[in-house]
Amino acid sequence: MGDVVTDTRTGREGRVMGHEGPRWQLRPLTGGREWEADANHMNPNPTLADRHRATSGGTLSEWGL
Repeated sequence: MGDVVTDTRTGREGRVMGHEGPRWQLRPLTGGREWEADANHMNPNPTLADRHRATSGGTLSEWGL
């Protein structure tokens, strides 16, 4: 959890917040409403995590990366 991923079904990028069964809850990196994604449609996005860390002051270890 906490990984930054791209939901390939929608093209949206978000942080993994949790999961229930095969569905994962993602939250936009800038905050906002979570959405659900299937694990088969999620790609890790470490470059995006670095970019977000630089703009938000967060650290990758806070996200479990």
